[in-house]
Amino acid sequence: MADARCVYGVNPVRELLATRPRTVEVVFVAAHATGAGLREIRERCGALGVPVETRERHALDGLAGAGAVHQGVVAVAGALVYA
Repeated sequence: MADARCVYGVNPVRELLATRPRTVEVVFVAAHATGAGLREIRERCGALGVPVETRERHALDGLAGAGAVHQGVVAVAGALVYA
């Protein structure tokens, strides 16, 4: 996923889906993760046609980076384009 960026955490991913949904390539959700925020993200992705894939938490740890608190969700989006 060259030139991609990862956005992690329930609120940042929620905001990305609300403001720049066409930039989102895929959303990874931790296996066995529950909660209203994650359920809302899954529903919004379904409505937008954004793929959602389940991954183990250690895989999300690697995507988000050392010490990051991803809350069970990581979105992969294309590079930002500045006007």
